[in-house]
Amino acid sequence: QWYQRRVRGLEEKQPRDVAEAEEFLTEHNLLKVELQCWTESFKSLKVVGSAISGVLIEESQVNKKVEELQESFDNVTIKWSAQEALLRDHKTFQRWLRDLEIATAWLSSREQIVGDTYVGSSIDEIEGQQKKLDDFEQSLKAMENKIGVYESTAMKIIDNGNFASKQMREKLADIQDRLRRINNKMKVLVRIPPRVVTALFLSYYYWFLPVCRCG
Repeated sequence: QWYQRRVRGLEEKQPRDVAEAEEFLTEHNLLKVELQCWTESFKSLKVVGSAISGVLIEESQVNKKVEELQESFDNVTIKWSAQEALLRDHKTFQRWLRDLEIATAWLSSREQIVGDTYVGSSIDEIEGQQKKLDDFEQSLKAMENKIGVYESTAMKIIDNGNFASKQMREKLADIQDRLRRINNKMKVLVRIPPRVVTALFLSYYYWFLPVCRCG
């Protein structure tokens, strides 16, 4: 009964996030304590079996029961180890996925910034737009560095044979595509240094002033 119950408890679990992966691992480690307790009980049963073998029960029957018990116990132990490795893979993947989704959301929310073609209708507005663009460039470079770290981490996880390798490759391809689109848009944006803006304004001002006076 214990064996059947524990085999059912070791069925594959699919954590949906980091918290759930940690919760499943905690529960799994509690089972390890239970396995250790049953190890001692199993040893005691083997001793008792040896004592009654050939006395109360035929030796062949005792040996058969002990072998069945050993096989069941080994099966649970193997399943426990396999499930632990899988849960750790899930936790690693969920952590990576959480960080990557934050980066993806950031890129999505910033695409509208590079899509804005308005440059302003006054010096203050133009300089404000240019400053916003410059600040965004710095933030984008920082995000590119983060994404580079996520990519390196993903390659290591994939090389270790993580169950979610295919999904990780798809997620990486998606964020790389978003980053590529933003960088392409950044290349065609008009950049006007503040000094040039000021010079242009003054030249128009001094050109327009005499016209007004003549009028």
